[in-house]
Amino acid sequence: MRHVLIMTAAALLAACAPANTPADASTSSDVRSMGDAMARPSCEAIETACHPVEDRDMTTRECHGISESATSTEATCAMNLARCVAACAGDASTSGG
Repeated sequence: MRHVLIMTAAALLAACAPANTPADASTSSDVRSMGDAMARPSCEAIETACHPVEDRDMTTRECHGISESATSTEATCAMNLARCVAACAGDASTSGG
């Protein structure tokens, strides 16, 4: 059930993303502003799903890295969204994270 809710939320976030939002040049790569989150909803959905289990395996680490990378665009995250959310949502209760 949790997996379905995460996938639904991710799909809604991706559908509501602005088409071409310019990046805020004043935002550092270490700290994302609210504007960045709105411009990259698929990245935020991956972050939400993968942060708690990022150390589970190579796929969850990779997905978490994609979501947090300052060079990842919305298109990059959208392309990885289903795979990453599925990997990170799978049996999260046993991950200890």
